[in-house]
Amino acid sequence: MNFLKGKNILVISPEAWGKSKLSKHHYAMTLASIGNKVWFLQPPDAMEYHAADDPPKDIILLKDHKKFPGARFYPDFIRKFTFKKIIRRMQNDTGVHFDLIWNFDNSRFFDLDCFENCFRIHHRMDYHYNFQNERACLSADLCLGVTSGIVDNMKPFNSHAYFIHHGYATPDISNVSLPPCSEKIKALYIGNLLIPFINWKWINALVKDQPDVHFYFAGSYGKSNLSNSINEAALKEVNLLKTEINVTFLGEKLPSEIYAYMNDADILFASYNAEEYPEILANSHKIMGYLGSGKPVVCHEIGEYLSNKDLLYMAKTEEEYLFLFNDVKNNLQEVSDEIHTSKRIEFALHNTYLLQLERIDNLILNIIG
Repeated sequence: MNFLKGKNILVISPEAWGKSKLSKHHYAMTLASIGNKVWFLQPPDAMEYHAADDPPKDIILLKDHKKFPGARFYPDFIRKFTFKKIIRRMQNDTGVHFDLIWNFDNSRFFDLDCFENCFRIHHRMDYHYNFQNERACLSADLCLGVTSGIVDNMKPFNSHAYFIHHGYATPDISNVSLPPCSEKIKALYIGNLLIPFINWKWINALVKDQPDVHFYFAGSYGKSNLSNSINEAALKEVNLLKTEINVTFLGEKLPSEIYAYMNDADILFASYNAEEYPEILANSHKIMGYLGSGKPVVCHEIGEYLSNKDLLYMAKTEEEYLFLFNDVKNNLQEVSDEIHTSKRIEFALHNTYLLQLERIDNLILNIIG
């Protein structure tokens, strides 16, 4: 690492710090682990979070107390004057000048050139998170996206726009196991259960189609650092599934527990409405973690993995989804052999957050010369 070391870095995140960790949190932790001081700017509605040793040292949580509602509607000179005033106050409060701005949230501080004398990154993790993409791209030194569609959105406004895959966080693993069950096969789903893109129709059909499989769901279905509101439609689906005898909801878990549960599962699964939202669902943070476990993964069709079809068992229709899951279950020994397992793990290890930072470090060096 040549550039990304010994820097004061401001990470701007649309999700708060908390028990659940997404890419923004993992990038912050990895940046801190290699010798940077990181300030993590949370969204204005962030809930208070207190846990032992979290965040780790060299990460300081900042709450955005200085909101600028309706900033996009103001004339450029007023908006930028106000942004600069807020930024100066923020730097005075922290007692540092930020060397690097890493903005995952193009709804806030999207005029990145208001951060002066520093390197500025606009990093989009979600295709639909497209609030002030043009302004953020034009004012960034480097633009990064996790799908080709996101990068295509960025390139008209910034020639330095590049694809960087989701990262894999090498795990600490807790000494926990999935709760015991009477079924012989354990299947595990991981993720926030309140997001609007889950294909509950497929999941319900799968649970009913596989009575000899126990389905575990690890993820929040209440308020958390990932969601300050309740998706009532999703909560209704959760409550309906809770009545099934071969289903267990584990709730929100720490990353170390999640990795332990994956090790204890036989099959990992996911189900999103990819046919309806192909661009939005063209990549998923959870899939890299799934692959890192080495376990077989049955899921919807994911655009960024279509060139690596041997890594995932991907379905386009409900019928195909049920068939693939049943086929994986009936051939579990074969699909879990050393060759298949190693291929999945190797792909994840080729995309660790540390390796992603090395790739981004090289991109930065090419830009600054």
